[in-house]
Amino acid sequence: MVRKEIVMKKLFLFTVLISALTLGAYWGGQRLCMRMASPGNAKLGPNWYTELGLNKSETEIFKKQDNAFRQETNRVCMELCRQRMQLLDLLTQNADENQVYQKLDEINVLQAALEKNIVKHMLEVKKQLPAEKGAAYMAHLRQQLEKSITQCIHEK
Repeated sequence: MVRKEIVMKKLFLFTVLISALTLGAYWGGQRLCMRMASPGNAKLGPNWYTELGLNKSETEIFKKQDNAFRQETNRVCMELCRQRMQLLDLLTQNADENQVYQKLDEINVLQAALEKNIVKHMLEVKKQLPAEKGAAYMAHLRQQLEKSITQCIHEK
């Protein structure tokens, strides 16, 4: 009887640990996805529009386009997170390798679609801006991406 209780306590602790790791992976993955999904993790705000030299109508167009982009990107990011959790589930359930690799292929398709959507958005914005403002936009995104990459490197 005592041995059974010890086994049950260990099983309970193991279940709590797996649940915590799963939740941590989900939120960590979401955070990383959102950080990497924004072009250069750009933080655009009122000062950004002024620094870029956008007039009021350009700013409204830019905001509308950016909001639509972020909504779609967030949707894809959340789907990526769900797919990654399903992959983790398959791995913890000792699923057949073919199932694991099939899930990985599905994740890769979503990731490629996300990357294409990011580049498409950046090109659309750049096309709508005069050359000088487009160059400033791209320079800002590059700066933010370099900053984000540096943070990722130093987080390990």
